[in-house]
Amino acid sequence: MIRNYFKIAFRQMVQNKFYVLVNIFGLSMGIACCVLGYFNWEFHARFDQGHENLDRIFKINTEREVENTFISYGLSPEPVADIARSSFEKVENSAKIMVGEETVKRRDELFKRSVLYVEPSFLDIFSFKAVKGNIELTNKQSVIITERLAKDLFGLEDPVGKDLSVALNKQDIELYNIIGVVKTPLLNSSFDFDILIHHEIIEDRKELLSNNWGQMVHATFLLLKSKVDAPSVQTRLQTFVKIQNEKNEDWKVSEFKLVPLKEMANVARYIRGNYLRQNNPEGAIMIPTIMAIIIMIIACLNFINTNIALSDKRQKEIGVRKSMGSSRIQVAVQLLFENFSLLIMALLLGMVLAEFLVPLYNQLGPWINLKINYVDNITFFGFITAFLIVTGLIAGGYPAFYISKFETTNIFRGKIAIRGTERLSKILMVLQLSFSLISIIQGIIYIQNSTFQGNFDLGFNRDQIISVPLDEGVDFNVYKSAISDDARLENVAGAVHHIGFNLSSGYVNHGAIESEVRKFSVGANYLNTMQIELLEGRWFVKDSENDFEESIVVNQEFINTFDIIETGIQQVLVDDKPYYIVGVVKDFYPFGLWRGELKRPAMFTLASESDFNYLAANVSNSNLEETNQMMKEKWNQLYPNILYQGEIQNPQVYLSELLSYNMAVMNMFLAVTALVLSSIGLYTMISLTIIRRRKEIGVRKVLGASIQSMILLINRGFFLILLGSVIIGSIGGAYLSEMFLSLMFVLHSKVGVTTVLFSGGLVMISGLATIGFKVYKSATLNPVKSLRYE
Repeated sequence: MIRNYFKIAFRQMVQNKFYVLVNIFGLSMGIACCVLGYFNWEFHARFDQGHENLDRIFKINTEREVENTFISYGLSPEPVADIARSSFEKVENSAKIMVGEETVKRRDELFKRSVLYVEPSFLDIFSFKAVKGNIELTNKQSVIITERLAKDLFGLEDPVGKDLSVALNKQDIELYNIIGVVKTPLLNSSFDFDILIHHEIIEDRKELLSNNWGQMVHATFLLLKSKVDAPSVQTRLQTFVKIQNEKNEDWKVSEFKLVPLKEMANVARYIRGNYLRQNNPEGAIMIPTIMAIIIMIIACLNFINTNIALSDKRQKEIGVRKSMGSSRIQVAVQLLFENFSLLIMALLLGMVLAEFLVPLYNQLGPWINLKINYVDNITFFGFITAFLIVTGLIAGGYPAFYISKFETTNIFRGKIAIRGTERLSKILMVLQLSFSLISIIQGIIYIQNSTFQGNFDLGFNRDQIISVPLDEGVDFNVYKSAISDDARLENVAGAVHHIGFNLSSGYVNHGAIESEVRKFSVGANYLNTMQIELLEGRWFVKDSENDFEESIVVNQEFINTFDIIETGIQQVLVDDKPYYIVGVVKDFYPFGLWRGELKRPAMFTLASESDFNYLAANVSNSNLEETNQMMKEKWNQLYPNILYQGEIQNPQVYLSELLSYNMAVMNMFLAVTALVLSSIGLYTMISLTIIRRRKEIGVRKVLGASIQSMILLINRGFFLILLGSVIIGSIGGAYLSEMFLSLMFVLHSKVGVTTVLFSGGLVMISGLATIGFKVYKSATLNPVKSLRYE
């Protein structure tokens, strides 16, 4: 019996190979997109899920009241971890961490690697899988490294027992003994590190004082005995508020809050002073998922529409089979079996296509790395199987169970017609084309957004600047002198806080207005080097004592925020110290177009050269690579034990533009896929319609109907389908595009009427071209052949 089903199914596939290939291709693309959407969702949903104590781990965040608004910070007072561990009966363990970087040396090569300075209890609270050696960090001269660093430094050698050389400056090298290797943290983990070092090392370097309420650590974690104890522990933490405010009057807090580890990465983007990795925003989950669903819906509609349209063509075959003794159930099962055979083939091909699609998606940015793993995803297989079963039943169930119930004689007399199929097919095609238009609008919008970001005036030179972090032991003036003779360098300046890299904050009072502002401490020539436009007043004067002590340059948003009418004589209080505004610059966007970083009041103060952390060089020509190489060579001559970290792109600007560009590429790929599937589906529908009307076409031509009248007659219904699709798709596309753009975490352009009209016109032209080609071919067909057609 099964063998007969296979034979008949195979014969039908051969006879209708064009429609079979169209359906398999469409469904496989839909399935591949769904695989991508699922594993993208899983990547975000499983953030930090690998820790055994997940439900009992909480992070302490600090709430501060600024301008009658409560702001959350990821920082916490240094003594809290020790007190909670020793005094809170509901706290099983605690750990504080600091995040940093170290320059490690292997032979003559230097590597900059991320470090977590942790207490030994950190490894008891969190579950990091040991690969080699021991991961109990009890000796402060011992370190634990990740597999990634082990491979970079030692290749295939066993690193356990070997020394890790850490270059502190141009002279000093510290040696640490590697006692263990752990699995490299995944990208969907809050912790990004290569080395774990004992927390006391920072105290030895005088960077952190123990039991100091004025010192904040980057994160404090509590392991509770039970997750239900969180409210009571949080209440008890409030006893530290008074102590903290008495000891640190410059940084008063309002409340301490406990954030569960499983929620920490999701809220991290809304928290200031967050030094841990954050989860991607909701848009990064929803947009690919919705687009995958749209592609899958288009493919399924195409499959359903084709099968229903083909059912008329198979009426006589069904009549013959019933006359030969086949029961209604057997006929219905055969039709369903054929559908499910196609669906299984599409599923297998879709899984293969996903192996190519997912790596392409991973190129969206360095913050995502999806891995396909079907073994541990029975839920996903259940979902996709159920989806395909429903599709198969809809596609084949209606014609199978409806046609198979009629008597053989009625079938052969041609008295059977599937009620409502033509209307249903038209409705499905309208939906299919509408979804295609939505996809096209999405793709065009993201291309426009990428162009918008690339051309956006950030208020500073983002293209011709080489930025060099100055580690401890690097003398700004010595290095500046070494490179200044190169004619390619137009300006060289230093800064404590460099645009796109770091900043500080201060509280400004003017009249009745108080607000937190961004602070940049820079050299006298910095603003000119960065080509920030001066609108009013003057730049800083080098070595001016007055400028060091009491002058600031502010941006337009600063002026607007504090209602300042005149500059020069206007005095404002910055952290209770009086300053005069000597210059006003155009608003700028120091971290690119990321949301939350826009239109903020900012100020510049003059810094001493001995405090500079960065050197910024304005390159006069476009060959940044050669200039950067020259600067690296000069650096290595002066500081062979300090890693050169010059960058020719502002990292934050680069990432926001990379995201927009790659989103445009991904959405255009999906838009083209949707348009191709819908065009093929439309062509299929036209072909099957013409097959049903060939005799009518032949009769009309014999009676003298012109080709033009025939084309208009057949086109009329399809034109209405296209028109309905364009109207529905344009409305839906405009709405969804606005929603998608609002979910993006960078500034975006607006959805314009022109874009919607252009997209609708593209679909209309594509549809008319598809219809015109097939209809013209049929209208010019010899009428004798049309009348002979069976």
